[in-house]
Amino acid sequence: MASIVIGSKGLKVQLKASEKFWSISGDFDIPVTSLRGAEVVPGKAMSIFKGISWAMRVGTALPGVYYAGRFFRKGGADFLVVRAGKPALQLNLSGKPYLRVILTVDDPEKMAEEINSALAAC
Repeated sequence: MASIVIGSKGLKVQLKASEKFWSISGDFDIPVTSLRGAEVVPGKAMSIFKGISWAMRVGTALPGVYYAGRFFRKGGADFLVVRAGKPALQLNLSGKPYLRVILTVDDPEKMAEEINSALAAC
């Protein structure tokens, strides 16, 4: 599963080797100026992927199973590395580098709380 490191200048998203392969991406940073908050989304695929244009993606989509990569929709792109059926962490951003980053992480509730607390402390 992906991991997130909280720093003074923002977040560092670290992907496992398999996630890098399937998402055709690498680790990336999210500056604190782009971060709007974090929340937990249920594992129901339809709620996570609403509004995404499946014709325009860079990565892997196994509908109902696994999604990894950049998925484009009107107004910007989302980055996802999620397994369907599991709750995920959603980072809401201002559009740079993405509109949303949705990741399956070990404890999404705890991670969302830590990120929101760090954001409030800024």
